[in-house]
Amino acid sequence: MTVIKSSMWQNFTIAIFIILMSTLFYPLSRFIYCYYCQSQAESVLSKKIAQKRISSIKNQTIIQPGGVIGCMEIPKLNFEVYFFEGSSNNILLKGPGHIRGTSFPGENGNCVISGYRRLAGAHLSSLDKLAEGDLINIDTFEGRYTYSVIKKHIVQAGNNPSILEKKDEPTLTIATFNQEDKTGQTLVIEAKLR
Repeated sequence: MTVIKSSMWQNFTIAIFIILMSTLFYPLSRFIYCYYCQSQAESVLSKKIAQKRISSIKNQTIIQPGGVIGCMEIPKLNFEVYFFEGSSNNILLKGPGHIRGTSFPGENGNCVISGYRRLAGAHLSSLDKLAEGDLINIDTFEGRYTYSVIKKHIVQAGNNPSILEKKDEPTLTIATFNQEDKTGQTLVIEAKLR
């Protein structure tokens, strides 16, 4: 009888240990993965710029989903992050993603970048601190584009297509959302090219 209780106690202890380790390991592994992806993106972007392979980034067929497009820098927040082509969950786990079919940085129209705000390794967690007039620099293969924030607002679930609105002038829209938030609230930052 005591052997059975001892065995049950060992199994219980092992199960608790596994649950605790999983709880700790998951956020850590997500952070490490995000850090690795951002390092790889920096390397790719730096090499392409150095080699001057600027063969028309405007042709969207050149950029494959998951390929690095550029680097977003926000001086006010002392913030820099590389962003990728596409907005699937796998891409957004690496970093923010440029929504396919929207304009590229610097072009007329609406360039939409989306990403996670509240998740282990979330890259856009501090954007709620931006205010009208704050600057956002976007570095791509074609150069640097500086945008000025003109609007910050929350979009509720079901209204997200408004993020993709066509614009006549160069506009940057950054949509950040909480993957774990069931309300569907999305923080939207709109900025105009300076």
